Amino acid sequence: MKIAVLGHRTFPISEPFAGGLERFIYTLVQGLQRKGCDVTLFAHPDSDPSLNVAAPDFIDTSFCTTSEEKSHESFLSIMDYLDYDNFDIVHNNSLNYFPIVLSDNISTPLVTTLHAPPFPLLYSAVKHRKRRCNYISISKINAESWGLNNGLSEIIYNGVDTDIFCFGENKSKDFAVWTGRILPCKGTHLAIEAAKKANINLVIAGPICDSEYFEQEVKPRLNEGIQYAGHLGKKELICLIQNAYVILCTPIWSEPFGLVVIESLSCGTPVVAFNRGAIAEIIDENTGILVTPDDTDAMAQAIKQATLLSRYACRERVVKHFSIDAMLSNYLQVFEKIAATRMSSQKSCISATTSTLTARDTYKGRSKLQNTLNRT
Repeated sequence: MKIAVLGHRTFPISEPFAGGLERFIYTLVQGLQRKGCDVTLFAHPDSDPSLNVAAPDFIDTSFCTTSEEKSHESFLSIMDYLDYDNFDIVHNNSLNYFPIVLSDNISTPLVTTLHAPPFPLLYSAVKHRKRRCNYISISKINAESWGLNNGLSEIIYNGVDTDIFCFGENKSKDFAVWTGRILPCKGTHLAIEAAKKANINLVIAGPICDSEYFEQEVKPRLNEGIQYAGHLGKKELICLIQNAYVILCTPIWSEPFGLVVIESLSCGTPVVAFNRGAIAEIIDENTGILVTPDDTDAMAQAIKQATLLSRYACRERVVKHFSIDAMLSNYLQVFEKIAATRMSSQKSCISATTSTLTARDTYKGRSKLQNTLNRT
C-alpha cells in the first residue's frame, strides 16, 4: 500500500521530539514501513530522513511573510502534488485545516486523525465536511468532543513500542518524574506542588515551549529536590522513567490521549494523574491513581499510595491494550477498507482520458484548489 502521511510543519519529526504528536508520527511511519508499506512523509524538511521525507523542491514559500502563511502555502502545494502521485491513502496528521478543506479536490481518499480537542479553524473544517471525510480519534472522549460519537469516527488508541520502552525493575523508587512539553496547559507547576507536599524529589524533563511560563512558574520552584533535566533524548528519557517511583500527569486541559502515560506504564512505572480527558481510558486501579483535577493535596496522597501498585501490572496493561502492533493493525484495517471502497468506485467508471501531468509540471489544479479556499 502506498501511503502519504501528512505531518505538521512547525517542528521536525526527529529526536528529541518536541511533543507527543511528533513521536506518534515517527512511530507510525516507521511501523508502516516495517509492515511493507511504501510511505512518504510530508512534514518539516528537517525531519528524520529515514522516514522518507518528501523533497520540498515543489514548495515555494519565499513570498510568505509569516510562519502561518508558509504553513498554508506548503499544504496548498502538497495537496496539489498528491493528486499527481499514485497514493492509495493520504493520512492527515497536520492539525491544519487545508487538507480537509481541499479533500474534495483530490481523487485519493483522505483520512484525518484528530490528535487534539476541537479548536476553531479545524473544527469548522470538520463540522462542514464530516459526512464526506474519514476521521479517526485517538480516544472516546476526544471523539465526543468533536461531535463524532455517532458512527462517523473510528477510535484507534495510540500505541507504544514496548521493545523500546521496556520494563524496568526499579529497586530505588526514590523520586517522581514529570515529563512533557513545558507550557501552562500541561500544569508543570502543579506537579511541583504535589511533589513538595508528598516530600518526594521530582525530576522534570521536556522542551520549554513557553519560556515566560517556565521563568515565572517553574524555574523559581526549582531546588535541590526539584530538578529540571532538560529536553532528553529517547535513551535518557526511558532510563529516567524506568527508575522513577511514579510518573505525575497534571493536564490543565482535557487531555485527548496521554502518550506519556502509556510510555510510562510500558516501562513498569505507575501513573498518578488528574482525572481529565482520556487518561481514565488508559489506566485502571492496578496501574495508576486518578485524582480530582488541580487538587495537589490529593495527588500528594496518591503518590504515597502508588507504592502498592504492581510494576508488572503496568507493563502488562500496555502490552495487551496499547502496543504499537495493535495500533498499526487497526490503522491498516481502516486504510485497506477505505482504499477498497475507492477501487470499487473506480471500476464502475471509465475514464475518457489519461493525464500525463507530473508533479514537477505547472499545476493546472492550483486554480481549482484556490477557488475552493476562496469559497470557504
